[in-house]
Amino acid sequence: MRVNVNQTKGLKDWLATSLAVRLWLWLAISLTLSLTLFRDFWVSLPTMLSPDWVFGQNHASSWGVLTLCLIFL
Repeated sequence: MRVNVNQTKGLKDWLATSLAVRLWLWLAISLTLSLTLFRDFWVSLPTMLSPDWVFGQNHASSWGVLTLCLIFL
């Protein structure tokens, strides 16, 4: 399989395409809406990820957290 050097584009050329522009626009709109509509979630996220909250009463057990880690891996 031969690749023509003139047909290959670098990252800089790809970023100038309309597909890349649409992807960046979609990302910007998604982030803006997420930060606007789910502000309470983003503010409370550090608290929800703290070990005191995760291992606290009625939140999660250490075995549950370990199981989720294994599932994600």
